[in-house]
Amino acid sequence: MRLRVGAMVLGFIGGIGGYVIGILALIAGTVLGGGSEEFFGSETPTIVLIMAFPISIMGVIGAAITLAKPRAAGVLMLLSGIIMLFVGPAAGTAAGESFSIENIPLEIIPPMFSSVLLIIAGALALLARKEET
Repeated sequence: MRLRVGAMVLGFIGGIGGYVIGILALIAGTVLGGGSEEFFGSETPTIVLIMAFPISIMGVIGAAITLAKPRAAGVLMLLSGIIMLFVGPAAGTAAGESFSIENIPLEIIPPMFSSVLLIIAGALALLARKEET
């Protein structure tokens, strides 16, 4: 039961964090005009930025069903975390120019944090399933 609750909490934090990061990236990339055309062209950045929302919602749904259906929740959160590993850095790069500290681009770190939380939450949910059967 503890693994399920831990998976649920991490899933909620990762999913909501990804949603907030998606909103901030969308504002920075479209409203503030943060250099998105330089990387992808004219329409692609908006699509990449908008993809963060359904991916994050998928993670939150996975977190919400963790107690009832841990296997389905684990798959949803793992899938969401893995997809966010690829979409998150692209959205961060599309949102603005490269700000870096010692060659680590700062726009990649927040989406990676969210995706790592979702991957850990998905793994915990799948482990909870195996533990209780």
